[in-house]
Amino acid sequence: MISMSLNVPKIYDYVIVKVLLFYKFSTYQPFLFTIEGNACEFIRKPPKFSVEKHVYDVIQETVPVLLTPCPTGNNTYNITWYLQDRHAPKNLPAGDYKLQFKLIVRPNVTLFVGTAVKYCDIRHNLTSTGTSTKSLQKPFKSCWYPVQQA
Repeated sequence: MISMSLNVPKIYDYVIVKVLLFYKFSTYQPFLFTIEGNACEFIRKPPKFSVEKHVYDVIQETVPVLLTPCPTGNNTYNITWYLQDRHAPKNLPAGDYKLQFKLIVRPNVTLFVGTAVKYCDIRHNLTSTGTSTKSLQKPFKSCWYPVQQA
């Protein structure tokens, strides 16, 4: 579980969001998806297909306060976030993953960066009938911090 309080003292009408997933080979490498785009547009017109829709649905279910339409800010967002098994994409290979989330308000001005190191440890388990089940282990280290107040 990740709990944080994010103070956004100014009003913003343009926010870039980046969501990156990394897989640990020998080091963490970008894997499966990287989403980057205008968060205001993402909220105003929710995606209907692909990974973007999956990410939107997880955010909508787990931290709906982040889906505040633009202009946004002049607020403190208190967030408690927990990733559950059902939130993981269905066909992820076993291994260690890292999730990174960024909010950028202007070029070279990052409002927030959050990184969950080994946010999940996926292991495939064989049942007594020979079928495979997937388990999502809880994160053991999370680093969520405001980078700069813009």
